[in-house]
Amino acid sequence: MSRMKVAGPIEMTRDQLSAVLEYSEESGELRWKPRPDYEFSSLGAAKSWNSRYAGKLAGSKLHKPGGISYMQVSLGRKTLKAHRLIWILVHGSIDESLMIDHVNGNGLDNRLVNLRLVTPRDNSKNRSVRSRNRSGVVGVYWNSHEQKWHARIQINGVRKSIGQYDSLEDAKQARRAHQAAQDYHPLHGLSREARALSN
Repeated sequence: MSRMKVAGPIEMTRDQLSAVLEYSEESGELRWKPRPDYEFSSLGAAKSWNSRYAGKLAGSKLHKPGGISYMQVSLGRKTLKAHRLIWILVHGSIDESLMIDHVNGNGLDNRLVNLRLVTPRDNSKNRSVRSRNRSGVVGVYWNSHEQKWHARIQINGVRKSIGQYDSLEDAKQARRAHQAAQDYHPLHGLSREARALSN
């Protein structure tokens, strides 16, 4: 059975992308390269484009619900996520069924050290704790009916109850033990601020 695509195809090859974009692994930035005169309808158009864009940062911010932002770049008639373009520039291709995980939770941080190619399931194992979370830990919440802290976890797409605890610390420890056993990323469940300091 073929895996479901999580992103549309990027039809440009690495050579085509590297002809127009320059990537810095250290800063994570994409910049426009100067374009030759023959790509334009006139010398004036070529000069105008190069004076305006060549050497400048490529792309714009895309803000998504939940406070997540990514960089996107317009190429031709398509607007594409910068991190997927970067993966092709560095590695030559990208599997359309896989996702790019920003390790530290900052979707604008496209340094190579912060990008990894993962399945959607593995991507879900590296998320920030929500600001509204009362316990401070993903998967731990207060059960007002039982007057206990409830810990749960998702395994292979199925939500599983870990148990109920009198103390918040016991619930946190139980959740973290299950995370480790299920190969969750070490940064999973940390705040965005804490994750940003990780790399």
